[in-house]
Amino acid sequence: MIRPSSPAPRRAPHVVLWVLAVLFTLVVGQAWAVAPELPRVFLDTTVVPPTGTTITVSAGGDLQAALNAAQPGDVITLQAGATFTGPFTLPNKAGTGWITVRTSAPDSSLPAPGTRVNPSYAAVMPKIVAGSNVGPAIQAASGAHHFRFIGIEAKPLPGAKTFRIIELGTGGETSTATLPHDIIIDRCYIHGNPGEPEIRGVAFNGSRLAVIDSYLSEFKDCCQDTQAIMGWNGPGPFKIVNNYLEAAGENVMFGGADPSIVNLVPADIEIRHNYFFKPTSWRGVWAAVKNLFELKNARRVLIEGNIFENNWLAAQGGWAIQFTVRNQDGTAPWSTIEDVTFQKNLVRHSGSGVNILAADDPNPSQTMKRVAIRDNLFDDINGATWGGQGRLFQILGYAGGSTDLVIEHNSGFQQENVNYSEGMPHLGFIYRNNITPRGAAGFGFIGQGAAEGISTLTIYFPLAVFQRNVIAGGNAAIYPADDFFPSSLAAVGFVDFAGHNYRLAASSPYKNAATDGTDIGANIDALEASTASVISGAPGTSDTVPPTVSLTAPANGVTVSGSTVTVSANASDNVGVARVQFRLDGANLGAAVTTPPYSISWNTTTATNASHTLTAQAFDAAGNMGSSAPVTVTVSNDKTPPTVAISSPTAGQTVSGVVTITASAADNVGVTRIDYLQDGQVLAVLSPAVFTFTWDTTTVSNGSHSLSARAYDAAGNATTSAAVAVTVSNVASPPPPPPPPAPARSPYKGVPFSVPGLIEAEDFDNGGEGVSWHDLTGGNQGGFYRTNTDVDIIAPMGNATGAVVNNFQTGEWLEYTISVAQTGTYRLEANASSEFSTSRWHAEIDGVNVTGSVAVPNTGWWGTFQWIGVGGISLSAGQHVLRIYADQEYFNLDALRVVASGDTTLPTVSITTPTAGATVASTVTVAASASDNVGVVGVQFQLDGANLGAEVTTAPYSTAWDTSTAANGSHSLTAVARDAAGNTATATAVTVTVSNASIPPGLVAAYSFNQGSGATALDASGNGNNGTISGATWTSQGRYGSALSFDGVTALVRASNVTLSGAFTIMAWVYNPTNTAYETIVTVGTNRDLYLRSGVITFYDGSTERPFGSAISRKRWHHVAVVSDGSTLSVYLNGAPSGTPQAASFGAITGTLQVGAWTQGSANYDFFGGRIDEVRVYSRALTQAEVQSDMTTPVAP
Repeated sequence: MIRPSSPAPRRAPHVVLWVLAVLFTLVVGQAWAVAPELPRVFLDTTVVPPTGTTITVSAGGDLQAALNAAQPGDVITLQAGATFTGPFTLPNKAGTGWITVRTSAPDSSLPAPGTRVNPSYAAVMPKIVAGSNVGPAIQAASGAHHFRFIGIEAKPLPGAKTFRIIELGTGGETSTATLPHDIIIDRCYIHGNPGEPEIRGVAFNGSRLAVIDSYLSEFKDCCQDTQAIMGWNGPGPFKIVNNYLEAAGENVMFGGADPSIVNLVPADIEIRHNYFFKPTSWRGVWAAVKNLFELKNARRVLIEGNIFENNWLAAQGGWAIQFTVRNQDGTAPWSTIEDVTFQKNLVRHSGSGVNILAADDPNPSQTMKRVAIRDNLFDDINGATWGGQGRLFQILGYAGGSTDLVIEHNSGFQQENVNYSEGMPHLGFIYRNNITPRGAAGFGFIGQGAAEGISTLTIYFPLAVFQRNVIAGGNAAIYPADDFFPSSLAAVGFVDFAGHNYRLAASSPYKNAATDGTDIGANIDALEASTASVISGAPGTSDTVPPTVSLTAPANGVTVSGSTVTVSANASDNVGVARVQFRLDGANLGAAVTTPPYSISWNTTTATNASHTLTAQAFDAAGNMGSSAPVTVTVSNDKTPPTVAISSPTAGQTVSGVVTITASAADNVGVTRIDYLQDGQVLAVLSPAVFTFTWDTTTVSNGSHSLSARAYDAAGNATTSAAVAVTVSNVASPPPPPPPPAPARSPYKGVPFSVPGLIEAEDFDNGGEGVSWHDLTGGNQGGFYRTNTDVDIIAPMGNATGAVVNNFQTGEWLEYTISVAQTGTYRLEANASSEFSTSRWHAEIDGVNVTGSVAVPNTGWWGTFQWIGVGGISLSAGQHVLRIYADQEYFNLDALRVVASGDTTLPTVSITTPTAGATVASTVTVAASASDNVGVVGVQFQLDGANLGAEVTTAPYSTAWDTSTAANGSHSLTAVARDAAGNTATATAVTVTVSNASIPPGLVAAYSFNQGSGATALDASGNGNNGTISGATWTSQGRYGSALSFDGVTALVRASNVTLSGAFTIMAWVYNPTNTAYETIVTVGTNRDLYLRSGVITFYDGSTERPFGSAISRKRWHHVAVVSDGSTLSVYLNGAPSGTPQAASFGAITGTLQVGAWTQGSANYDFFGGRIDEVRVYSRALTQAEVQSDMTTPVAP
C-alpha cells in the first residue's frame, strides 16, 4: 500500500468569514478580476543551421571526448542504433553558437520539425544509457549552454534505476549564474524500461530550456513520485510543446522541492499541444499515481491546447490538475502560483478535475493570484469509475484565499460537486458562462459549513461574479439570478451529447446566451483547433494559415517622444488571433496583448535618441505566426535640464518679516515649473513657473537658513540651484490672547427632546459650528429660521411638518439632546426628501453609529418627504446626544422620530439537562428549551453566575461543559434567553454536584461513546478534545454500554489537533466483521496510524507499515493497543503481547485525532467497517499491567 504524501491538515473556516459574509454583495455585471499575464518570453526553437564542423562518433567511440572538443556551431553525429553508456556531461563553452548532438541517420529518417517522434523511430536513434547509482545519462556542467539534441534515445540500462535520465541542473545551485541555459531536446525518445521503475525523464533546473516534439514514457514507481519533466530551481523561460508525456506521479510538475536560489520562482512557461497520458494498465500495479499536471511554485504559465487523459485514486485523491501553492520543505516562503492561463485543453477520464490550494499550510507562502481557467472541456470526471470524489473543481484556502481566480466558458461533465471549498475566502472570483450538471452524487457549488449556492458564495467568494452558468438539475431558488437550470443535461441542447459532441445546437436556448454574446460553455471549435493532432503529434492540419498583422501607430518616419507613445496594430486570422507581441529593434516591447484592440504604451525615454524599428508578431492557437512590415521612427526626447539660480535675497543677507524670493531660470525648450525650497524642504510648487515667491520669515526660527529653487522642463528634467544662506532676525511678538471658551451645548427649546417622540430637524442644539452642528457653507442660505447659524433652513414645503433643513451636504451634521424615558429597543427614522438616488445618512448616539448608512430614495421632488429608518436600536434610560450625519449629498430633512419597538414580551427558558440534583463528571451536555412570541435569537448558559461558553444562537440550545474545570462539589446552572427586541428571561437555576476522579497521567483523550445520541463524542480526559461524529451511528451493543458503528465507507469521528511525544499509547476495543484490506482504528495526524490490514494489527509511522502477529478473529470484540517507549514499538491484543516488538524511534508530533478513518490532507481513506468502543490515547508508554487495567475498566462517563 502507498500512503499518499501528506498535504496540510483540514481546517475550519476562519472567523473572518463571518465578517466578510456580512459585507458580501453578489455582483452581476462587469468583472473586476485582473487578467493573468502571459509568459514574457516565448522561446524560438527553430533549428539554426550549423556553421562549424561535423564530429562523427561511431559505435564504441568516445562521446565525452567529442562533447569536450566541439565548438559552437559544430555538429556531433552519433551512429544510429549504437549504444553509448554514460553518464555524459555537457561542458560549459565560450561563445553562443549551437552545438548539435544528433543521430547519424539522415533528416528524412526522422519526422520533420514540428512533428513528434514515437517509439517506432528508435531504430534510427543512437542510445545514450546509464546504469544505477552512476548519475543521469546526460547531465549539464555548471553554466553549460547552447546544446540541441535531435533524434536521440535516452534510457536506463535494463534493471537499472537512474532517478533522472537527463539532468539540466542539479537543483542545488545557489546562483542563476551557474545554471545551464539554452538547451533544446528535439524529437527525442526518453523513457524507462517496461515493467521496471524509473523516476524522472528530464530535470528542468535552468533557463531557456525546451522539450519539443519528443516522446517521454515509462516513468513509474511503487513508492516515489515520478515525472516525465520536473523543474524547481530554474527561473525559466521554459517550452514544453508537442510531446507525449507519461508518468505515474505527476506527468509534468513545477515546484515540489524548494529552490536553492533565494526568491526563485519558475516563470515564463509555455506548455502547448502535449498529450499527457497514464496507461490504465498501470492501475493497481504502480501505486504512486497522483496527477497529470501540477504547479506548486510558478508564475506566468500558459497551458493551452493539451489533452490530459486518465487519472485515478491511488497515492492521492485522483485530481487530474493541481494548482497548489507549496513552500514544499519550509525554506521558500516566496513560493507562489500567479499569472496562470489554462485554456482550450481537454481533460478526460479522471476521478476529479482541478484542485486549487491558494496558499501553503502549514509552511508560510504567498497566495495565489491571477489564474484563468477558460474554454476547457472536462469529460468523464467520475469518482465511481476512477476513484476519488468526482468533483469538477475544489478551491481551498486554509492559510489564505486566492485573488482574481476566473473560471469561465468551460464545459464539464462530473459525477459529484461542481465545486467544493474550505478555509478562507477568495476575492475577485469569477464563475461565468460555464455548462455543468449539478452532479448526480453531489451538491453543485458548495463549501464546508455552508449550504449550496448563494450561502457558499457568500462565505467563500465575497463580491463574486456568478453569471450565465448552466447548472443542469440545479435549484434556481438557491443560486444568483441570471443563471440557468435546465432539468437535465439532455435539456441543454447539445449537438450529440451521447457522441461527446458538446457544441450547442442551433435550437439550444443557451446558444449565443453568454455575457459576451457567444455560446455558453467551451468554444468547442477553438478547443478542437488547439488540440488537433495532439494524440498523433503530427502538425495540425485544421489550421496552417498564419495571422496577418500590420502596425497602425506610430506612422513610418515620424519622430516620437515622451513616456506615453501608443503603439498599435490590426491583426486577423482565419480562426482567431491568440496574441500580438510588439517588438522594438527585434526585442519584445512589453507583454503580449491577448485581446483587441492590440496596443501598448511605449515609454520612449527608455530608448536612445536615434532611429528605431517597430514590428508586431501575431500568433494563432495553432502556433502559426505572422509578422508586420517594420516601421521606422526617430526617438527625440529632451534630455537637457534647465538652469536656475536665486537672485534675491543675496548670500549673507539678513532678512525679517515678509521677503520676496526671486529666481531666474532658462531651458532649451522652456521652464514649466519652479519649486522654492527652504532648508531643503519645499515651500511652494508653482506651475506654470513663477519667478518670485513671497516668504513669511516669521514662520521660521531666527538664525541661518538656506534658500534654493528647483526648475523643471516639460520632459521632466530638473535642476536645483545653489543654496543661498540668509539670516532671519525677527522681533518676537507678544503671545496671542487665549481663545474664547468653547460655546456650551444646550437644547434649543430649553429641554431635551423626549424619546419616544418627534424631533423637528430645525431645532438642533445651541452651541455653534463644530459643537452642535457642522455646515460647509457660510451663512444661513435658507434665511427662514435661526438666521444666526450657518445651517440652511427654508420654509415648510410639500408634506413637511415644519421648517426644512435644506441641501444636506456630504459631511454635514446636526446634534440634538434627547431624554430616553425607558431602557428598550427603538426605531429611529428621518423624514427626508431627495431628487437623487444616491443620498445616504447615518445616526449616532453618544458618538456611536447605531444605524449604519441609510439610503434616502429618490422621492421625486424636494417637497415630497418620506420616513426612512432603522429598528433594533438599544437605548438606555436617561440623557443622550443624537447626531444625524450626511454620508452622501443631497437631501432635505424635515424631522426625526424615535419610536419604541413593538415587542415587549419576554422569552421563556428552562434547563432540560442535567436535572436538578444530578451528579456529573468529565464533559457533559448542558441543554435548555427556549421560546418567544417572535423568536429566540440567543441562549447564554451560565455556571455559578458566569457565562459558560459562547451564546448559542440556533436550536437545539446546548453546550458542552468540561466539569473538570470546576471544583468537585455543588454548582448552579442557568440560562438566559433573549429575543430580537432585547427582551431577556433567565431560567430557574439547577443545582448539580461535580464529582471527577483524578485523570490518569499523560491521558490526551478518552471516549466512552456512551452518549448514545447526538453528533458529538465527548472526551472524558478533561482536555476538551471532543470529537465530531460524521456518518457513524450509535449502537447499544458496545463493549461497555454504547459504542459507535462505522460503515467502512465514509463514517469517522474527528477531534482537534493533539500532541504526542515520542512515547505514546493508543488503544481501543474493536468489533470487526469483515477483515478488509485497510481499516483505521485510531490515527493522530498522518503518521501515527493504528489500523487493521486484512485483520492484522498494523502501525504506520509515515514511511513504514509495521504488522504485528496474525489476523484477529472476526465478529467478536478485541482490545487492541500499540505502545511506544521512544525506541521500541509493541502491540497488545486482549492484554497479551502480539507479534514481536520492533525497534522504532519517534519524535513529538501534532496532528488531527481521528477514529475510524485515516486522514490525509483534505481527504480520508481506509475507513473502518464495524464497531469501536473505549478509545484512549496517552502521550506516554503504558506498562502491560496498565494496558490490562484500562482494558477491563470502562472510560468514566
